[in-house]
Amino acid sequence: MTNASEQPAEYEHSDASAKLIAGLAAAVAVFLVLSPLVLRLVYPGALQRSVVVAPIAEIPGPRLQTEPAQDLAALRRLEEQRLSSYGWIDRQQKTVHIPIDRAIAATVERGLTGWREK
Repeated sequence: MTNASEQPAEYEHSDASAKLIAGLAAAVAVFLVLSPLVLRLVYPGALQRSVVVAPIAEIPGPRLQTEPAQDLAALRRLEEQRLSSYGWIDRQQKTVHIPIDRAIAATVERGLTGWREK
């Protein structure tokens, strides 16, 4: 058996060459130096810091719900009115809405197409 200290020191031959690494480092350095200059030429107005912002006092406040109970009651009245009346959805398409009770009765009477009978 040979002693490890007797073997000559070798390196892996598939490693990247020093010239390649130096070239890549130089390319990155050139890129980092030229990028701001190119961007300054492409976007000349980007360095101007004249951003116009309205004063905070002029920005309107959020529209808050001041009477939630009354709003909910109004919504429920509109829903109930819609569910219990006849009306047009689209006159050109001749589409109407009917009261929910009538719709349920018609569905029970006619059945649903494609629905199996029990």
